Amino acid sequence: MAFFKRVKDPRRFGVPAFEGEKLVAIEEKPSHPKSDYAQVGLYVYDSSVYDKIRRIRPSARGELEITDVNNLYLREGRLSYAFLSDLWLDVGTFDSLLEAANYVREHLKDRREPWEKEKEEKEQQQEEKRKGERGPRGRRNSYGLATGVRFPFWLLPRAHL
Repeated sequence: MAFFKRVKDPRRFGVPAFEGEKLVAIEEKPSHPKSDYAQVGLYVYDSSVYDKIRRIRPSARGELEITDVNNLYLREGRLSYAFLSDLWLDVGTFDSLLEAANYVREHLKDRREPWEKEKEEKEQQQEEKRKGERGPRGRRNSYGLATGVRFPFWLLPRAHL
């Protein structure tokens, strides 16, 4: 089973093509989408999926495409589908990941567990207590030296400090 959602820019996704209500094909990242729906990355397969994965070949992009697996099921007449009507957040690009994270933060900020609120309050109290310990370039590290680097931090590939 595959799930689809109406999106603004279907060219970034696997896009279903319909004849009436019948799903006839799914095309991966088409330049001219046949619908404004996208595969959302939620699938339900039986155990034959592993045989189908072994049958597909890398695409022109050099990747094994889940769309090819879905099309094999479709050719066998064994792919059902449903449309998502509730919220779905795309996280396939940096911009959409940021947008999704901001949405979740905004809409779930008051749904924290009580212990999370207590932890945040304690951290705020500790931060206020440490305000007098700051040096000219940031916090003082365990050696009493001022540092501009705050931990934890993430180093991404090709990142420069």
